[in-house]
Amino acid sequence: MGKIKFLIVGLFLLSISGSCRYEEPSFSFTRIKDRIRGEWRVDKVEKNGEASTAFPCYEERQTSIFSFYQTGVCIIDYSQDNINIKTAEGTWNFGDKKKTLIVNVKGEQQIISRVYTIVKFSNKELKLTYTDSNGDKWTLYLGLILSFIDYGW
Repeated sequence: MGKIKFLIVGLFLLSISGSCRYEEPSFSFTRIKDRIRGEWRVDKVEKNGEASTAFPCYEERQTSIFSFYQTGVCIIDYSQDNINIKTAEGTWNFGDKKKTLIVNVKGEQQIISRVYTIVKFSNKELKLTYTDSNGDKWTLYLGLILSFIDYGW
């Protein structure tokens, strides 16, 4: 009987440690696809590892709000010239065994198609990176404002 308990505990611990794709909570009852549903604000932007006041596009600037819905809809609210609130709408999905986040939105001036690498993903923090066509590596640090899990959105 003791061997069976030991085997079950061992298999459980192995399944938890083997499932890590990126920095995330060691254990969560919430599915990854549910955990991302909500409003996330861009708190910080880095370019090539340095804090930056520049941004890749208006939709990805500091203070922009990414909203991820259960239906796969993605809406990004952002300000242009720190005055007008604009909205970009499109879709989101996970890719590469949930190691990447694919976002396709149509902004006022351009269509944005990004494949972000998920570096960190917890209940309150999301860290995404991607490399642009110039070879610059951008990192977006997002903080959860409102979770949609309880609302079914």
